Amino acid sequence: MNNSDQKLFRRHLRMDSGYGLSRSLYAGETGASIPLSNDHALCQILKHPNPTQSGAAFRYERVLQLQLTGASIVWNVPNQFGKTVQRYVIPTAIASPVAPSTDLPDGGYRIQTPSSRYDLDSFSSYSSSHNLLQQVLGKVIPLSQLQITRWPHPLYQDDGQSPVSAGARWIDSANQIDAARWAQMNNGADPSIVVTCGKDMRPTREELEAAAAMFDQKYGGTENTGKAIFTTGEQVVSLTATPREMDYNA
Repeated sequence: MNNSDQKLFRRHLRMDSGYGLSRSLYAGETGASIPLSNDHALCQILKHPNPTQSGAAFRYERVLQLQLTGASIVWNVPNQFGKTVQRYVIPTAIASPVAPSTDLPDGGYRIQTPSSRYDLDSFSSYSSSHNLLQQVLGKVIPLSQLQITRWPHPLYQDDGQSPVSAGARWIDSANQIDAARWAQMNNGADPSIVVTCGKDMRPTREELEAAAAMFDQKYGGTENTGKAIFTTGEQVVSLTATPREMDYNA
């Protein structure tokens, strides 16, 4: 089809449907295609892939698995005629590959039951009518029903690797630094100042505790930061940690 024929075809499209759209990748022989209606079966399954998820939640879950594990496994549930009627994202952590056999010429993936947090007995009525994914726990899904997307692995062609896995050592180091910081703040004593009494003063323990409580009430808290302190004591020593002491990364 030459350029004039394509322009003529698009003009007829606009006249028939109000708008036209050229799609060379998905088009037919003419080079243009008519967008599918909202009630088309393909649009419906894209908007509602299964009874418990919207299309947006489904796509988010796919990206989540891909980014965290390097692989995204989608189960395209067929009906008796082989047409996909529901779609589910299977967590990569609970899917184990199964070698090809007589019953499974292409192999498949076994969905591990211990990895699920659901009790099949308690959720049997819910699972039977709403969530087919719960019904395949402990069973093998044929590879022909699965759509697998992977980030490339530098060594293994049959596996994926996520950015999280590639930076695992840096993540582990950051976690240990955060744990050390939390342990010091949670377990260590970290007073801000110390006030010493004069040589001639002999306060009792009750008097010291009362003075400390009054001091904390008047000067403690974020709202009192920077407030001037006037005292008759002979010495006030600052114990605030210096930036060098707080620089864990260095």
